[in-house]
Amino acid sequence: TGFEIQLEKKLFKYFFIKSNLYVTIGQLLKSKTYLPAIPPIKSNFELRYRNNNFSVGGLIELADSQERTDEFEEITDGYVLFNLYTSKSLLVHKSILSINLSVDNLFNATYRNHLSRIKSIYPESGRSFKLFLKFLL
Repeated sequence: TGFEIQLEKKLFKYFFIKSNLYVTIGQLLKSKTYLPAIPPIKSNFELRYRNNNFSVGGLIELADSQERTDEFEEITDGYVLFNLYTSKSLLVHKSILSINLSVDNLFNATYRNHLSRIKSIYPESGRSFKLFLKFLL
């Protein structure tokens, strides 16, 4: 059983806020035991500035601890991540070049994804920088 809610609102002419909430609970009705590989409750909050072909924004990702586990799973601590991104689109010879730059896990938090098969051995990756170029003909 679960649900997902997404809300997006234009704050001002170029500013937008967006929020998501994801809830999944898996439990056997008769034995009241939890199912394996059920993600924790998660939420995202995003603030974005968008003007024509340029955007910049930040995202906060929150995950609750997952203590509703089956007998062969480990409990996973909750975490908070901060991400930043920017995007610019350019017209090049009747085609579009999109340039995207992002920084994920800005503060280099150590965290473990509950759905990872190797979470007990390795945490998720730390701070990462991504540059993505897309050319649309």
